[in-house]
Amino acid sequence: MTDTRASERDSASSYAETRNGSAARFRLTLGQQIALACMSLALLAVALVSTVDATFARIHLRDKLEVGARLYAEQLRRQLAPVIASGDAAAVREIFDSFTLDTDVAGIAAYNAKGKLIEGVGRYPDHLSAGVTPDSFGQDLFVVTAGIATKEGATGHLYVSLSKARIRRSQHDMMWRASGTAAVALLIALALAIPIARRLTRRLSRIIDVATSIAHGDFDQPAIEDGTRDEIGMLAGAVNTMSSELRRTFRELAELNEAQH
Repeated sequence: MTDTRASERDSASSYAETRNGSAARFRLTLGQQIALACMSLALLAVALVSTVDATFARIHLRDKLEVGARLYAEQLRRQLAPVIASGDAAAVREIFDSFTLDTDVAGIAAYNAKGKLIEGVGRYPDHLSAGVTPDSFGQDLFVVTAGIATKEGATGHLYVSLSKARIRRSQHDMMWRASGTAAVALLIALALAIPIARRLTRRLSRIIDVATSIAHGDFDQPAIEDGTRDEIGMLAGAVNTMSSELRRTFRELAELNEAQH
């Protein structure tokens, strides 16, 4: 029974040592923590700024395309009014050609009162009903439909769509710019954090060495020369004071011991 308990204690002790050893391997030094914190903050700042910038740019571009589609529709309504009654496809096509120079234009089409196609360019539905916005092309287009009325009382319908390809290209460009900015920010953070971390680690290592020597009874260590007034400098001053007080105490004890003998 005793042997079993002893074996269990040995196993538990071995497991604890293994666990502590694994934890020690993954423990970061102060310098590494500082460098990691600087890099994390830099990447977080870049991510936040890039996200906000991309969001506002996307909203601005989307609003611009929507306004452009409505503006084109209004211009086309005035120009198509004289030819909508005759249903002259050639005249309609001549009007449309000037608008297709804009690369954002995906499709323009004119329809008669019954929704039958008169003429169109690009991508457009084969039939257009009054008051119904076609969605056969999914979410890739900004679509505007409008009614057309002539002085003679003839009516028709107009379809204008602008492509969202420019928004996707803008998002892709922003992603690459954000990646490049993040890389530059990371390099800057490393360039700033590594020297600071090394200096802090060097100062703390000197304090640790002196404190370890004091713990082993060596009170003749030279004073730590750290002229800074930050927390590490205060710690160095406290260790110096402790060392001098212990040295003085042990010297007095030694003198007292000699006097007693």
